[in-house]
Amino acid sequence: EVAAVEVHAEPRRRLDRLPLPEGAELISVVRDGTVHTAAALEQLSPEDCVLVMAPAESIPILDRLFGAKAGHTRTTGDPLGVGEFPFSGDTRLGVLAELYGFAIPRPLYDTTAGAFLKRYLPGRPAAGRHLCIGDVELIVREVADGAVTQVALSLLPERRPTARAEAAYVWLRAHVLERAQVAERAQPEPR
Repeated sequence: EVAAVEVHAEPRRRLDRLPLPEGAELISVVRDGTVHTAAALEQLSPEDCVLVMAPAESIPILDRLFGAKAGHTRTTGDPLGVGEFPFSGDTRLGVLAELYGFAIPRPLYDTTAGAFLKRYLPGRPAAGRHLCIGDVELIVREVADGAVTQVALSLLPERRPTARAEAAYVWLRAHVLERAQVAERAQPEPR
């Protein structure tokens, strides 16, 4: 299972010395809406959200380790419907693809998650709207002045009949964009 545990207690140990339960692996840490690898941080802070891959029976141990209050640990399946892993809309898709192990078209690597959702969602983006990309789903959490400012990611999205079509549409549109960029670069400069 992938568990998202919010840190409530002031950590007393360095991140690399946390006594994680057997079989548990710290995947990443979300701090102030930014996703960090475990290696990028020395210590946790209160209100960090720790993403851990762990056997289901280890969840109560993780709750105690991070000082989580009852009901604050979320596991895959997203019972709240807003995605297991929240982050800023300014996070680049390439960073997310590397952290969570999903494939995206190369031309989208530097696109932010917020800009991606605004471009590819039919109609206006609104909280709760979602779009599949590969094997994951991006979910709009917050919109301000027409810009998607907060996004969440679900690793196990609900299988909807349109999910495959959404993912295919994203890949096709990115491919067309890439071809147009190549053609544009091949054009001679005007004199």
